[in-house]
Amino acid sequence: KNGKVIGALKTERRLYEARQMPTTEAGIGTHGFSQLYASLGEIQPDGSSAIIRLYWKPYVTLIWYGAIIMFFGGIMSLWDRYIVFAKRRQSRAKPSEMSDFADKVKA
Repeated sequence: KNGKVIGALKTERRLYEARQMPTTEAGIGTHGFSQLYASLGEIQPDGSSAIIRLYWKPYVTLIWYGAIIMFFGGIMSLWDRYIVFAKRRQSRAKPSEMSDFADKVKA
């Protein structure tokens, strides 16, 4: 930014020789709620240049925040049920009160 380095992304391209399978590791940089992905593409046979793909994903970090919010919402809904069932248990008549009621009915 204004001639200053604000970050670095490390990308790799590997070749697994046992299966002759090339793989690419993307470099990821997070900036606020957005992320920048850098992927190293094909390297020219003479080694003079390579293709680099850059992807800007705005607001992708909010996906994780959304999952956290949903988790706490689930906890709150279960807590509400716990409170309702606890109140029902407390409002049930105690055995001593039931015997007093039976005595009044007999009289």
